[in-house]
Amino acid sequence: GMGGMEAPGGFGGQGAPVAPPRLGNGGKYMVGHGPGAGGGFMGQATAGNPADADDEALSIQELASRYPQHSGTTHAALKAIDHNAIDYELVAQLVQWAVSCGGPAAATQWAEERLGRIAEHQPNQPKPDLAKSALADAVLVFLPGLKEITALQEELARNPAFNREPNASWVLPLHSTVPPEDQRKVFEHAPAGVTKVVLATNIAETAVTIDDVAFVIDTGRMKENRYDPQRRMSSLDDVPVSRANAKQRRGR
Repeated sequence: GMGGMEAPGGFGGQGAPVAPPRLGNGGKYMVGHGPGAGGGFMGQATAGNPADADDEALSIQELASRYPQHSGTTHAALKAIDHNAIDYELVAQLVQWAVSCGGPAAATQWAEERLGRIAEHQPNQPKPDLAKSALADAVLVFLPGLKEITALQEELARNPAFNREPNASWVLPLHSTVPPEDQRKVFEHAPAGVTKVVLATNIAETAVTIDDVAFVIDTGRMKENRYDPQRRMSSLDDVPVSRANAKQRRGR
């Protein structure tokens, strides 16, 4: 249950839609809930209009109507998943797919062949910068905070593709508590044969630009300061990203 997937409204590459590698004919929708029609938080349904509602607000019958080309098993899975939880195993598989797919051009070709119908629903998606894509190969994953970054690091560490050197040294956290000297490695290019994977909070939305990012995986969550006037207290809440946040992340 993650929002912000560039194709079909969940995870995406920079100019190249990306789908989960193992979830069958419904896999590309398993994390697919995009921003509400009003531009509000992703995951919010639009009252009274199922066509604009988020997947989690729909009945199985409405999901079947929205995704008629997929099986009843897929519709049931969409109804059962927790849209507010991050599936770290799925994110790790997406990272591995992005690393092993052959680069942005190969991902774009794969998406056109396999997700042609999805691409038709993304008229405002920016076209890829082919010159930049030819040089880029890093993966940027947006996560809400340090706890989630650590959880994904641990999940990736179970995968032989990321738990051995030199690959292990290029899975890099990026958040406000990372010392400046450690942050500098995020901007370096990985050696030949190694893909840099950056696990970042929304600090990577606007505060920094990593110039060799080829794929952006957005879990659709972020930490936000909120004030409770009754309790006269502020709290840091885990909330869905807004449409504006999702577009900003897509362009990184």
